[in-house]
Amino acid sequence: MNYTTLAIGLFALLFGICTLFLRVKNPEKFGKLNAMKKKYGEKLGVTIHTISYTVIPIIAGIIFIVIGLKGVAIF
Repeated sequence: MNYTTLAIGLFALLFGICTLFLRVKNPEKFGKLNAMKKKYGEKLGVTIHTISYTVIPIIAGIIFIVIGLKGVAIF
């Protein structure tokens, strides 16, 4: 078991879950979301922001946790 990779995976997973929760409860709290909406439009801005700050951290967190549990050190 590699604790560094596991810890980073847990952090990324919790970050993604936290942003998902905040996105549902209070989406106007995201400062960069408004900038992305202005630059890319409403739908594309929300999509890019959601993928960048919610989906990718959750997927990366799961992958890092699995890799960390297998004992592989990637950091």
